[in-house]
Amino acid sequence: DKRRLQNNTFGACCFVDLIGRPQKTVNDTTVDMPFVPYQRLLWQILGRYKHIWIKKARGLGLSTFMLYYISYKCLTEWTAGDHVVIVTGTRIETAADLIRRLKLLFKRNFPALYSQLIKQKETTCVINGVTVEAYPAAHTDSIRGRDRVKLIMVDEADYFGPAESKEILSASAAAGVI
Repeated sequence: DKRRLQNNTFGACCFVDLIGRPQKTVNDTTVDMPFVPYQRLLWQILGRYKHIWIKKARGLGLSTFMLYYISYKCLTEWTAGDHVVIVTGTRIETAADLIRRLKLLFKRNFPALYSQLIKQKETTCVINGVTVEAYPAAHTDSIRGRDRVKLIMVDEADYFGPAESKEILSASAAAGVI
């Protein structure tokens, strides 16, 4: 129950509190952000359905939410040797930025783990033996050779061309995710 979890985790009531809530700077003050209703609903939907497409506005924190979800699954459900693929943008820098943000989730409350994560390749993050790799949309051919792919997260897909979109769907099918 929630009270027992708080007692065993120094007051944290959930995974997000344990590793540290997402933060936003408002008027030069850093504020911890709560889960909002749509994020709670999304957490439930992710546990229930295999294929989810979310059409949304910018700045809602969905990419950050998904990074928390991936971290949680890497630490609680998925096992060493499993893979997660993130496809985003058309530049390698965009893919590397998402992996950097994934690693940063652990900096505040788990600095020793964070110091190990930052030694890894800029587009790769291995958490509990689960390999999370990010690719720009134009370079998804590496997905085809992956086995044990637990999740493919496609971010900023509206900016992909028709050929890139088709390739991502084909590679996802080859990886056994769709």
